Amino acid sequence: MKKLRFWLIFAALGAAVSGGAYYFAQIYETSGSASTATPKTAEGGKSPSRAVAVEAARVRIDTVVDDLQAVGTLHPNEAVIVAPEVAGRIERIEGNAPA
Repeated sequence: MKKLRFWLIFAALGAAVSGGAYYFAQIYETSGSASTATPKTAEGGKSPSRAVAVEAARVRIDTVVDDLQAVGTLHPNEAVIVAPEVAGRIERIEGNAPA
């Protein structure tokens, strides 16, 4: 029983040490020793070694057109069949259609 307890504690400590080492390796980029470790960037990549070129522009007020063009198939929520009560041809349907 004492041997089992010893090995369980040993395994738990080994897992904790391994997990800590893995966490440290994920957070910091090591280059040989822990004293020269540098944090990684927020994006998860390595620390940038050179500057990134950016373009700046003045803010201006403009009109934004809310327009969308798409290709596809429309499926209605409801269907209505318009048919006359008497035989003949429908020439015109009057009424206020929803916009």
